[in-house]
Amino acid sequence: MKRVMLVEDEELILQGIRYINDWQSMGMQVVHMAHNGVEALEMLEKQPVDIIVTDIEMPEMNGIELMNKVRQNDNRVRFLILSGQDDFNYARDALKLNVEDYILKPINEQQLQTALINASNHLDEIDQKNLENERKNIYWLKFLSEKLDENEKEKFCSKLPDFSGFEIYPAILRIDIESLQQPDDINNIISKEICNIDLPVRIIYLTTDVLLLIIQTKIGEQISAVEKILTDFQNEIESKFGILSFITIGNNISSYDDLPKSYQNVHISFKNIEF
Repeated sequence: MKRVMLVEDEELILQGIRYINDWQSMGMQVVHMAHNGVEALEMLEKQPVDIIVTDIEMPEMNGIELMNKVRQNDNRVRFLILSGQDDFNYARDALKLNVEDYILKPINEQQLQTALINASNHLDEIDQKNLENERKNIYWLKFLSEKLDENEKEKFCSKLPDFSGFEIYPAILRIDIESLQQPDDINNIISKEICNIDLPVRIIYLTTDVLLLIIQTKIGEQISAVEKILTDFQNEIESKFGILSFITIGNNISSYDDLPKSYQNVHISFKNIEF
């Protein structure tokens, strides 16, 4: 059952939302009902939820302020916005905060139910993708730590892109997650900005704040050239997004078999770095 929070300062509307929906048939349960953003945050500290249905205009803390607070720590929760105003500025701010839907009052029951079901389906997709990524991360960490047996290693490497005729430089990028307003956006930021690098780069998210970059180069490419490219990339994300980061580059290798050793050498130099 997905946990739902309702946030609405008008008691009649709050109770109406609570009872017009057959929550159980949608695989949901209303676990919190709050009258403003301050109450909502207090309840979320006690028990997190999957979906938040919130009004915009509320005393003490409005819906946009509530979303801003929640998004600082949680990019998974889905938001449905309720508003009595067809205001473009509200809609624009809501879109920036990755809102699932924007529903005008008076609330259309069918529209709300459809939005809730869509939000639930989106959560399932997010959770499935996260699970797949976690499995990939586990295999990458086992491979880099040389904890795969020969059969596992051969199967793992067979699925990696072929770079015969080239060399690769492994690099570790560590991000200071606390320097980001919305930590979960780091994947999108890095994936987008890495496209501006002149060399082919594969990104592996080992943990939330540690990325392995596999940089493909021509044979004989000097490490100084790779260092400059990564330094420029680092300066770009730091100046554009205020991201604090640390990058270490390993020696060039010509086979995935050599990647674990190179990674371990690089890892030693940065693992104790503190921002």
